[in-house]
Amino acid sequence: AAQSEKQGNKVGDICYTFDIELLLEDGTVNIKDLRGKVVILNFWGTWCNPCMKELPHFDDVASEYADEVAVVAIHSSKSGDADPVDYVNEKFAGSKIIFAKDVSMTNTVDKYFSLYGGKNAYPYTLVLDTKGVITYADEGALSYDDLVLLIDNAKD
Repeated sequence: AAQSEKQGNKVGDICYTFDIELLLEDGTVNIKDLRGKVVILNFWGTWCNPCMKELPHFDDVASEYADEVAVVAIHSSKSGDADPVDYVNEKFAGSKIIFAKDVSMTNTVDKYFSLYGGKNAYPYTLVLDTKGVITYADEGALSYDDLVLLIDNAKD
């Protein structure tokens, strides 16, 4: 495929990079530091049932493909009944997923969700190849098999 040099949030673009605050500890994650791996960026929230249903698939992929794939799960600035930190500590202790958190810009808009092309629905997922080019960007829950196909597709 022709290599775009354009930064953006659409398939074929080199994905924007930002320092995003981690959810469970101090510090930030930046996808540019993950180049060389396939990167899966997943936007989710504890108020979103499909998000919580698909998260274990991301967890499986993060550990099974740890050498070649990095999964970054960015929690919405809104929280459901479950506090995101408690939820992750309880359900995903020791996970290889890099958990980060979004920032509220307005009542309805989260900064990174919006910058990465999210429109209005969660979950929203992007897959980047090893050079940081977006190979997939769409809303809707993904299955384990979907993720494996997306990873294969993103590999050189």
